[in-house]
Amino acid sequence: MPPTITWDDVEVDFAALEADGVYAPLDGAIEPIQRLIGSRQYSPEMVKHFIKKLREMNAAFGKMIRQTKDEANNKQSLRKVVQQAEADFVQSNWTVDSVTNAQNIFNFVFEPVKKEVAEPDPSIRIPVVLPVMTHKEAKELDSGKITVAMPANYVNDFNAFKALLKPDWLKNYGTTPEQWKPFDSASHNIEDLMTEMLGKVRDNKGYQKPLVPYFIRVHDLNKNRTILNYLRLNGCYVVNDVISMWHPNIQRSYRASLLDAFPSTIVFRIAPLNQNKQPLNSAQPLISFLEQFHDLEFFKRMDADSDLKCKDMWMSTEFKQFVMNFTPELIPPYDKINSPLAGRIIGESTR
Repeated sequence: MPPTITWDDVEVDFAALEADGVYAPLDGAIEPIQRLIGSRQYSPEMVKHFIKKLREMNAAFGKMIRQTKDEANNKQSLRKVVQQAEADFVQSNWTVDSVTNAQNIFNFVFEPVKKEVAEPDPSIRIPVVLPVMTHKEAKELDSGKITVAMPANYVNDFNAFKALLKPDWLKNYGTTPEQWKPFDSASHNIEDLMTEMLGKVRDNKGYQKPLVPYFIRVHDLNKNRTILNYLRLNGCYVVNDVISMWHPNIQRSYRASLLDAFPSTIVFRIAPLNQNKQPLNSAQPLISFLEQFHDLEFFKRMDADSDLKCKDMWMSTEFKQFVMNFTPELIPPYDKINSPLAGRIIGESTR
């Protein structure tokens, strides 16, 4: 039977580690370990394991930096040490009663170190919310087999609307919302279109980092209030599909987000074309209410406020112009400043 490890053993081991010294920035893990010892929230065996792990990492990093004096190489070396230690720890099968995930403990101890050696994000993510059906949801809507309460005549109203659509409208929806094809005249899905246009925005404005779409599905919006509040404050694109808004679950999730009520939100409302190739901007009822869809904040912003960030459209050319014009509003200020064209975009300010 292995000897029992006591907190006295842990404190002696920790004092020896401090006395021997730890390379910067690995020394950023000293204070978190000290806090673990002070709180005694976890077992002494667990904390002693972290002391041992930090000592091993320090030795491995020391060996690496003796072979090079270049700061960039040192950071890369330490990044490898941290990554290897993290992989070893996750595979060590620790079981701690009060912790559901060993990864959380590792992050607590080594977060200061990981931040020091983290690679800079090579891209700028532009948030794009998609109130859009999957093909499965589209088939549910088409069949009328949706097991949620809806206003009287809702299914009949949709069937009347559906009769105006092209017979093959279901083909525009895919396994994921990102695979939705919003324009009959284009074979590209929404992910292709956003990726293409953000690349053109980068080239046009001279941003150093690539711009990439970061898609957020409408059903996920209300599961994480931190993200939702960020989007409300800082802005995002909402690409709103007229047909998808007939699906009760899509409409409810989108309305609960209240995104269209925030002036920083940039909203496209993309209408399908009918059999005569005319846009269908329907006034479907809001689920469980007597109001019409036109009572949403989107329409008040577009019509009453003449807010240019809200627009009905049905042509891909309009969509591309909209992305080109409004994407700069979603770029973090420091990335605008770092652009070679900064003086022509936002003046001569520097970071």
